[in-house]
Amino acid sequence: MTWRLRQILPTDFKIAMTDTDPIANARLHEYEEQQFLNPNPDSLVAIAKTQVQGDLYDSVSMGTHIVQYPRPFLFNIQPMASHPNHNRSTEISRVMCLYDNAGESFLPGQDTASSPVTRHLALSRCLFFLFDPTQDARFRRACEGKSQDPQMNSRTERLSRENSVRQDTILLEAIQRVRRHAGLREDQLHQRPMIIVVTKWDSWRSLLPNISAEPPLLSIPNSPLKVLDGNRQAPLESVLAT
Repeated sequence: MTWRLRQILPTDFKIAMTDTDPIANARLHEYEEQQFLNPNPDSLVAIAKTQVQGDLYDSVSMGTHIVQYPRPFLFNIQPMASHPNHNRSTEISRVMCLYDNAGESFLPGQDTASSPVTRHLALSRCLFFLFDPTQDARFRRACEGKSQDPQMNSRTERLSRENSVRQDTILLEAIQRVRRHAGLREDQLHQRPMIIVVTKWDSWRSLLPNISAEPPLLSIPNSPLKVLDGNRQAPLESVLAT
């Protein structure tokens, strides 16, 4: 997602996206180079699984206690010279802060006072839940005979159990943690948007044969900018409804 943003924000929206701290984003650079700048572009690439500890966490001394905080990825977002609001750059530029949490971070006992790995969610302005269809047995069954992706192959009960985490359970636990740390009542709606991203589209695109792969962008007349085409969501909603 960050690789794609680096490409389309400058060309289509005239917005520059640069690293606020290249050292903090070093791991992300490694992933991008592995997947998109690989000298053997046709070879299979394995991206390391997001860990619940290690170099993506910082240890902070709080008196006699050591607290492990997850390290965010930071980006400068600012209008380019060709943007209509470039003269307001100082006023409207922002730092975008992204956290990447492993699904295991939402298992019982993983969020503690000494390792508050998910408490930043209560302060987030937007939440992205990445649903991996290759980890869902029902999704894999729907793709039988329609996908050549090896991740969609049927699995033994043991392999499925060892490599899968119930994603609906993870989502429900995330919801409860956001409510708890944001101080929300059970009947109170959270005022931040949540976007569910169904990943690995190339492995299940055959289920939606009529969906266009073209970027959902529209040009603005007499402007260098483009906007998102909101009408592109209608066909997808109709397919999912059936």
